[in-house]
Amino acid sequence: MRKLVFIDIDGTILDHQHQVPQSARTALAQVKQAGHRLFFCTGRNNPEVFPSLWELGFEGIVGANGTYADLDGTRLFDYRIDRPELESATAWFDQRHLPWIWQTPDHLYSAPTFWDAFTNMGQTPQPSRVEFVEQVLPRVREGIPEAASKAVVIIPAGSSTSFTEFQHEFGGRFDIEPGSMDDTFGQSVEMVQPGMSKGNGLRQVAAHLGFSLADTVGIGDSHNDLEMMTVAGLSIAMGNAVPEVAERADWISQSVDEDGLAIALRHAQLIG
Repeated sequence: MRKLVFIDIDGTILDHQHQVPQSARTALAQVKQAGHRLFFCTGRNNPEVFPSLWELGFEGIVGANGTYADLDGTRLFDYRIDRPELESATAWFDQRHLPWIWQTPDHLYSAPTFWDAFTNMGQTPQPSRVEFVEQVLPRVREGIPEAASKAVVIIPAGSSTSFTEFQHEFGGRFDIEPGSMDDTFGQSVEMVQPGMSKGNGLRQVAAHLGFSLADTVGIGDSHNDLEMMTVAGLSIAMGNAVPEVAERADWISQSVDEDGLAIALRHAQLIG
């Protein structure tokens, strides 16, 4: 029976050098050949997904932590935070000198300081980050959009602001999670509308395509994969997953650097 497969990108498809392991490439091609359907299920938005990732056989994306979904270029749903909330939250970020970026499905709206923070605050930028910035810059806009899917905010090392303060300030108004960026430049925070999650996105795409949840597979590693672990018919955590995701998953694979995605796809009986 065909399965609908939802796969996180960072730490699941992409390894810690931001490369796709050859074992993952081979396994994904086999999954596609077997007739299963592949969706990204990611915190990234469309500009942040490299064309080379689409070439792995994916036909759709649940993006920005489940706030929108596209299938072969058609938007299936699109939930956004309204402008007054964006303005209020942005003022709070700016008062605390926190670099921020607002995502929509097709653009990124950022504080001027965000890209400096992303490339390690003036240190020698990592090549993978330079490549990423070059990829997204044509879709970067200044200021605040009329509505946005998701915020990513950086708490720089040494800042007096804490993740707990975000929860206290925005709890109830947003769903707030630790971000999936590495912590070499500080802690990142992700914010979406209440009730939005990768799990919610998975559920809506499955309903649209006529798949029962029992015939879905979700694979991931980060905090924003928690709800996907609960909703998917079979949930698999990578070996490098955060403890909360590992605890909620049905099964734990090896790490992304140890052929974890290929092993996960075989465990799900998507390939031999």
